[in-house]
Amino acid sequence: MDRILTNQDFLTGIRCVRQLWYRKNGRSNGSASGDGALYAAYEGEQRERLANLHEDANAAGPDAGAGTNGAAGPDGGAGTNGAAGTDAGAGTGGGGQVAPAIALPGGFSARAQADDVWETNSGCGVSILRPVTSVKKTVVWEAAFIRHVFETSGVRVSETVLRYLSKAYRRTAHDGYGGLITEADLGNRVRALAEAVPRRLEDMAEALLLSEAELNKRVEPCGRRDCPACSQARFSEERLERQAENGEELSREKQIQLEVSRTGRPHIDRKAVETFLESLEYPVFFLDFEAYSEAIPTMDGVSPWEHIPVIYSLHRVVRPGAEPTHVAYAAQPRVDERAELFSHLSGQLGKEGSIVVYGKSFERRMIERLAGASGVECSQEIAARLVDLSGLFARCHYYRPEQRGSASLKAVYRAVAGEDYDALFISDGRQANVYYYFLRHGFPMAHDLDPSQVLEELKRYCSQDTEAMVRIVDHLKEIV
Repeated sequence: MDRILTNQDFLTGIRCVRQLWYRKNGRSNGSASGDGALYAAYEGEQRERLANLHEDANAAGPDAGAGTNGAAGPDGGAGTNGAAGTDAGAGTGGGGQVAPAIALPGGFSARAQADDVWETNSGCGVSILRPVTSVKKTVVWEAAFIRHVFETSGVRVSETVLRYLSKAYRRTAHDGYGGLITEADLGNRVRALAEAVPRRLEDMAEALLLSEAELNKRVEPCGRRDCPACSQARFSEERLERQAENGEELSREKQIQLEVSRTGRPHIDRKAVETFLESLEYPVFFLDFEAYSEAIPTMDGVSPWEHIPVIYSLHRVVRPGAEPTHVAYAAQPRVDERAELFSHLSGQLGKEGSIVVYGKSFERRMIERLAGASGVECSQEIAARLVDLSGLFARCHYYRPEQRGSASLKAVYRAVAGEDYDALFISDGRQANVYYYFLRHGFPMAHDLDPSQVLEELKRYCSQDTEAMVRIVDHLKEIV
């Protein structure tokens, strides 16, 4: 086992000690991915692009670009946890300055890395450059970790600065990315967490020495939906039972989940299901977008990590009982085809019929962004026809024990149809974003992939979502 805890290790442990254990012990807990090397390449490219922009801006002078002070280290770079979306989590230190390692219990040591270090009158200043769009607590934890390691090594830290992506920035051609990077003084927030860092490090070191059985017994699942180490344990019948026994007030949805867990019988509010089905007007369309985002936007009018729809899938049922027809459209990755995609979609949707989606607010936003990029004003006409299928399951009007606390489309589809996405080459949103990123910017040389085939696999993944919705609605019709 690698016994050095880095910035990324510390952040992993802050989020979930179980996940840190599996990572440092080289164990997957079912979370291993064959795309690990591609994810690492994606993270590295994001770091390098942001670091280069920051370095170029500072080399050109304070009025030339990003608007930050101080120079990045020669190999300095921002880190990322690979999350694809707005406010993606803080990540590892890239290049820059490394503090001497400090000793921890059990033969472990901690080694912190900052992207820039400079002398001050009362010690030194440190900065980190991160592809986030707000001062997230994970970033503050990382800065507190850096400060603790530096100061325990005998280097006093008097200033701590975060350089990050401005939400207000919107890409325009030839703007040189001026205003993309902003900064914040983390001094007070870091000091508020600094006292907790030593105890957290000791707890992580102690947990890493546990056996897997002891880990699962002594360390509670973190409860995060996206945690690869705890996703299967996120929903726990035992936890709901404990909450009930302790007199904690359970929401209506949790009460239903607990009852279904106890009885093993699904909960179905047939009136709510009937109301949903009666609201559908034929022809009925089933729509899903695959959206793409990146830290440094390359399309005009786009902000950091803004989701841009690049693929859509549409199933169409002209009348009750009719076989669905299907069409999928993907924008060419190397160009901006938002206008073409929206025109194609509008032609398919026509003027009448319900448009079933899973998560109305997101799909409405995608339609509005496509319309805005196309310079048309018909997005409200389309948005008015949206019908949200997810509400039935989010409010537990329909709930099966196989869902295990989740109302996601994948969980509902698995519970209703007994099928999942595992057979697909691309089977989740993170994979889809990373693959589209490399379609747009070029795959690393080590990854010999056919771009046209990858684009087809992305369309297939998106199409699975609309097919799942068709099958779920067919199932709902059978039970009422």
